[in-house]
Amino acid sequence: MVVDETFVLAVIGEGPGAVEGRNRVIVACYEGQRRPAAPSGGELHLGASLIPERYTSYETSGLVIDVQPGMRLPVELHLTR
Repeated sequence: MVVDETFVLAVIGEGPGAVEGRNRVIVACYEGQRRPAAPSGGELHLGASLIPERYTSYETSGLVIDVQPGMRLPVELHLTR
């Protein structure tokens, strides 16, 4: 299922962007997000994954992006079932 075909690179704990060099990549896309109705907060529920689970782990995704200085070209990721 193609949802939007766009994505944003982000460094975990640092936000949008990417570190120069070879970067292992994970991809996550879920049905939606909702917080429980309880005022105390609680666990975030993302719903079912819209992509194959193997892409949600660095060990199994097999995806790598080589980020070059000043790189602005579109990056394509090809996901298969």
